[in-house]
Amino acid sequence: MGRPALGRPSRVATFAVACLVAAPVAGSGAAAQEAVEAAAGAFARQWAGGDLEQIGDALHADGVRVSLAGERANLVSVRQALAGLREFHAGHELGGATVARVAEVGGVPLRAFAEISWSASAAGTSEPSEYLIFVGFIREDEAWRITEIRVFP
Repeated sequence: MGRPALGRPSRVATFAVACLVAAPVAGSGAAAQEAVEAAAGAFARQWAGGDLEQIGDALHADGVRVSLAGERANLVSVRQALAGLREFHAGHELGGATVARVAEVGGVPLRAFAEISWSASAAGTSEPSEYLIFVGFIREDEAWRITEIRVFP
């Protein structure tokens, strides 16, 4: 008998592992936690309102890892990330977004993530779909910059 075939890990498994290793780090400070919570809240409001230019202002200048609705995550430039986000948003009637979870991961520079729940309908339909958006942040120059956006259907 041969070895069992090993496939790629599922998106859910990958996300679950990311959440498990992303435990809060003691000593990173209440101010930093409040700041990342504010950044996550701003992202949720901007995403729900389709204000992608504001989100663009918070993207990390060295590039952003983007995965929209199950696509493979790729590291792209800010310009490419915004183009992809615009195209993705154009296919949806915008709905509400709320912050479900925020946690610091630690490290130097400090990193954090947020989970955003988003409800939206595909353009031309009235049936809402629920999405989970994973947003990765890095603390630079006293600001939280977005390094990753992953949208899970």
